[in-house]
Amino acid sequence: MAPGTTEAQAEDFNWFVSSTEVDLNQHGLTFFQFNKSDSVQKYNPEIHVDLIRDGAAKASISDPEGNLLFFSDGYDVFNKNFDLMENGDKLAYSGIIKEFYELVGTLLIPNRMVILPYPDSDFEYYLIYNSLIRDFQNDPNIARSFGLYYSKVDLSKNDGLGQVTQKNQPLLQDNFACRSLLPIRHANGRDWWILQKHWDEPRWFVFLLDPDGIHLSHETEVGGFPNFVARFAEVSTMGDRIVYLTSDHFYPWIPSSQIDPDDYDYQFHFFNFDRCSGQIDFEKSISQSLIPSSAGKLNWFTVEWNSQNLYFSRGNYMKKLNIGPTEAEITHDTILTKEQLDLPAAHNGFHFPRITPEGELWITHWSSDKVTVFRNPELGTGEENWDPEPIKIFGNSGGNFPHFPNFRLGPIDGGPCDTSGVDNVPAAWFRYNGMNLDDTERRFTDLSYFEPENWLWDFDDGSIHHGREAGVHEFPGPGEYHVCLTVWNEFGEDTFCRWVTIDDISSTENISNSDTWIRLYSNPARDFTTLRWNGLDPVEVGLYDITGRQILHDYLQPGQEEYSLQLENLAAGVYIVHLKSLNGVIMTEQLVVVK
Repeated sequence: MAPGTTEAQAEDFNWFVSSTEVDLNQHGLTFFQFNKSDSVQKYNPEIHVDLIRDGAAKASISDPEGNLLFFSDGYDVFNKNFDLMENGDKLAYSGIIKEFYELVGTLLIPNRMVILPYPDSDFEYYLIYNSLIRDFQNDPNIARSFGLYYSKVDLSKNDGLGQVTQKNQPLLQDNFACRSLLPIRHANGRDWWILQKHWDEPRWFVFLLDPDGIHLSHETEVGGFPNFVARFAEVSTMGDRIVYLTSDHFYPWIPSSQIDPDDYDYQFHFFNFDRCSGQIDFEKSISQSLIPSSAGKLNWFTVEWNSQNLYFSRGNYMKKLNIGPTEAEITHDTILTKEQLDLPAAHNGFHFPRITPEGELWITHWSSDKVTVFRNPELGTGEENWDPEPIKIFGNSGGNFPHFPNFRLGPIDGGPCDTSGVDNVPAAWFRYNGMNLDDTERRFTDLSYFEPENWLWDFDDGSIHHGREAGVHEFPGPGEYHVCLTVWNEFGEDTFCRWVTIDDISSTENISNSDTWIRLYSNPARDFTTLRWNGLDPVEVGLYDITGRQILHDYLQPGQEEYSLQLENLAAGVYIVHLKSLNGVIMTEQLVVVK
């Protein structure tokens, strides 16, 4: 669905980590569903296959409202009911993929696969991915790619569960970097560029996905630039900049334990990308002298592009590099160390960072059941709001988060490629939290997209704020406030609202000191589920979809101990159950409905 419509553009709202090994009774698949109107929902789905691997070629796709459609672990394709999709087995089944297919192991090749919607279609999608082989000539520990492939999924088949209608179709055979498959929205707001870098030359194969399908558009090269092997790459949120990580010990591979840290020659290469023409030109490099070497090895990174902060892990240290426009403005800082975390000594510190759709920074840990979170990575050093309570996942993760384009990037209005009739009608969105603030304070961060030019915040307490960032707002006292953000530009306007609860401190302490919980039996559920609770006296129950739309509201009788939710008329997806007590405390639980 093209941007500029009323669709929510939430195609990247389902993430997953960890592995599921049914034969070993290790049910460890963890799904996260983001939504605009509530906190992220975590669930441990019931699966119906023997193995979903903890590899790093993860990809998923949701509908515009954020409901899971299907996903892949880099080996197979699974539908929204966590079954193997028809004809969805054995993607790029050769080389290392074939070698690892029957193994309970981890193949760390992130950014190797992406799922994109077929333009002008509501039910067809392309999976685009690299093949992998070992480099037996120089280093068998190195994965190389000599083939780019695609498979096509049709979700109109099998009552919406989908079918892979074309599988392992070759796009091009050449010598490719295998962790740098980059999707970028075309400047017309409808089509997609897919960039595939050559293995070591400063040369790119630029593919285009448009209503005619996927095809090679052209090749582009940066003349005079030295060869480099890219370990990893990322695209800016506006799609106009690309950054690659390289080092002289990546190929041939030299383990970091065998190198003096001062010999690490890491570089970040930045390139500009023209979303209209698909051309690339060099911007700048950040050299090893500006990257601290004492912290250990460097494999992965992510960028919070609004603040120009690049976050990367060097084993036991989490680093932050400000990538200002000139080298004089580039600074780096350690923002967290492994010693500050409650992790066993055997775990390998920080592993894979990624910015979430809500703009938070999440970091996995090698062979750990925890995900570290920074609530405000856009803020200055020391103010990123690291949450000392990590997210607990089901089982241990050795892999990474899925790979996505920026689905909330629209056309370049008025440019030479503004030809599809799509305009940037702005969409309002924000997040908030109370990390490291007083009880009545909340920090508000704008997440609006499609080029808003004006912002108006209404805090429902008699105060308003004009401008993009409202910062920290102090509410007058306990209560529920319907905070609304309105954004607009020449093409239209949009308003987004969220309820913000400021608790009475005394009642919150009383609740937190008791054994208080709510639970759903069963969950996931198909036709009905039973809601039970302990430690509170609820008076109201509500059911909401992930956009915040109320599906059900009912009142409870005094002394009632459970409530039955009928689900026959609900579509498959994730819902939020709200339970409100006499003293105003609201507790929530996620409900997954399957069909």
